[in-house]
Amino acid sequence: MWARYAQPLVQLFDAEKLIRQYVVRPGVTRYWQPEDFPLETRDMMNGGYPAWLMEKAREYGTDAVALIHVVLQPHAYLNARRARGMLDVMKAHHGRPYFQDVCVRARNRGARLPSTLRRMLEVAEKLPLWQSELPRSETGSAMVRDIQYYLDIKEEVLDGEAAGT
Repeated sequence: MWARYAQPLVQLFDAEKLIRQYVVRPGVTRYWQPEDFPLETRDMMNGGYPAWLMEKAREYGTDAVALIHVVLQPHAYLNARRARGMLDVMKAHHGRPYFQDVCVRARNRGARLPSTLRRMLEVAEKLPLWQSELPRSETGSAMVRDIQYYLDIKEEVLDGEAAGT
């Protein structure tokens, strides 16, 4: 690569091919075009890095978004590196059954460090999964009633008491 300064232009060449040129203005020391940088860096330079971090968190679900939002408080740019580190940790564990629960617990506990989130996820990974529904036999299933059954009985009893008085 080589550069040529031909007032008011600075031209950059690769071999003999012009690849970029900038108009030189008095008092301006940096020249760049958004296309010169990757999308992530462009967003940061335009002041949208916290928004980009929140957008990345959306890929991991609403609980991850809420956690990253807490991490970015009170000043998003001061906490952006922490949030980015947490996104990297989330990427490794996303999609696993315990992921959303750990994000909720981390937010409730005020976890703001990627190392804390990593430890919480690693511990959750080793724990056996909680079964919300236990297996039932046919006889057991026949004895299970929906809550509406009990509400209907209560209404019948109240109607009977009202009629008897």
